[in-house]
Amino acid sequence: MKQSIAIDRFTRVEGHGRLFLELEDSEVKDVQLSIFEGPRLFESFLKGRKYDEVPPFVSRICGICSASHILTGLIAVENAMDIQVSEQTSLLREFLDIGEIVQSNVLHACFLALPDYLGAPSTIALADDHKELVKTSLELKDLGNNIVRIVGGRAVHPITTQIGGFSKIPSKNSLEALENSFKNLKDRALHFIEIFGSLNYPDFERETDFVALKGDKKYEFLNAPLTSTKTGLIEISRYKEYIEEYTPSYSNSKACKRNGKGFMVGALSRMNLNYDLIEDDLKSLIEKTGIEFPNKNPHLISFAQIVEVAHLITRGIEILKELKNTELKPEKNNFEVKEGEGIAVTEAPRGALLHHYKFNDRGLVEYANIITPTSMNNRNIEEDIIAYTPLLQGKSEEEITFELHKLVRAYDPCISCSTHTLQIDLKIK
Repeated sequence: MKQSIAIDRFTRVEGHGRLFLELEDSEVKDVQLSIFEGPRLFESFLKGRKYDEVPPFVSRICGICSASHILTGLIAVENAMDIQVSEQTSLLREFLDIGEIVQSNVLHACFLALPDYLGAPSTIALADDHKELVKTSLELKDLGNNIVRIVGGRAVHPITTQIGGFSKIPSKNSLEALENSFKNLKDRALHFIEIFGSLNYPDFERETDFVALKGDKKYEFLNAPLTSTKTGLIEISRYKEYIEEYTPSYSNSKACKRNGKGFMVGALSRMNLNYDLIEDDLKSLIEKTGIEFPNKNPHLISFAQIVEVAHLITRGIEILKELKNTELKPEKNNFEVKEGEGIAVTEAPRGALLHHYKFNDRGLVEYANIITPTSMNNRNIEEDIIAYTPLLQGKSEEEITFELHKLVRAYDPCISCSTHTLQIDLKIK
């Protein structure tokens, strides 16, 4: 029996996308995850821009992960110009990144994914029966936004970050106010591990390639080698040999594959590669839930995000203590503008984010390439759908549609990020 399923618009995701499925006797014959937001052509309009315009421009790719884009752009420019930053700058950048990861992880896990498991259309609808849960979710997200605001100058599209450092240093008073928020929320963040660990996740696992930065001594988001669970170290200077980008005919977003297959980036990949680096008390809480890592169930991306939030609150307290004991001061970073090529990979909330630029001797962009986490995940989502849909045999079309919504939502796709580029071949006679 042949059957077609079309989801015309996803709900509770960032951006606009649709899904088309063609089945025959419950086997998926065709799947098309179509991202139909208009292409935004960031790489094209970066060409000819000055090196110092790159970070604020790329920040506008997304309002949710603007700090990740600006930090990745900064590091790529600095790599091209051979610029070394101070320990103070590295610490403040890590703290800024913590703010973004916390607010974005909470946004997805608590506001977009959680209603699927508690039988509600939205988090607002949960407030009647789960008031404290919703309240804590809002406070955790506010904490993340406040970190970005205090370190970056505002909660969206930071303005204090600059090549080689920061234009303004956060005050001691603002850092002390954050410290109180961290301490007040730490226990509740740990409790969220129990809450998310008790949810009834679909029984679905699939072998795939998990890719993320892998730390040596700590769980890293900015400075660590990109690593695959299948093949080990991915040499960033040769990333095009490891990651193949392509544009499906039915989508305005690029997709990626490795060795002809999809791969996963994001919180679950980070947890699979770095689980041994989180605190022992977090591991004890996780063990009580019965969830194990490494884990191959994409629905547990939300659980991994919540574990990261708890871990980052602990790390944030450590950074605050270090910043309070440091005499923070404005820095001048003198450097020579020169021809160069810079590549940087960091962990955005949704996974590995790559920026690649080439500059001429005047510091103007001659080449730009940006690979976003959602572009990296697109192929893997389709492969998950192919494997998951036959397990839904016997369910109604409405139930199948809901389960597919839930699977795609689990990845926390950032569709606006993914439509940053489109190759257009135009011939004029």
